[in-house]
Amino acid sequence: MRERKAKMEELADAFVVLPGGFGTLEELLEIMTLKQLQQHQKAIVILNAKGFFDPLKALFEHVYQQRFAKETTRALYHFARDVAGAFGYLDSYVPVAVPTKWFGTVRK
Repeated sequence: MRERKAKMEELADAFVVLPGGFGTLEELLEIMTLKQLQQHQKAIVILNAKGFFDPLKALFEHVYQQRFAKETTRALYHFARDVAGAFGYLDSYVPVAVPTKWFGTVRK
């Protein structure tokens, strides 16, 4: 499975995450983590069709509120409401350098 994902990462110009199960979530979090670690700068779009990913979006917000992630990590991904929004984001995507200081505590 890792070989398949490595090939996908190598060949992809961007990542668009569609509603799915645990495998989809695992792949999303892995590709986000790789971007956080500056292994790529490709766009990551989470297609939130019919609000499917609303609970995930709420979980991400909880992570920020609890200070387990810095606000700058929002630049790693984009939630799109529909296909038009996903393509709009991809069409205007410009890679942004996210600060490299990820490790250590961010809690006060």
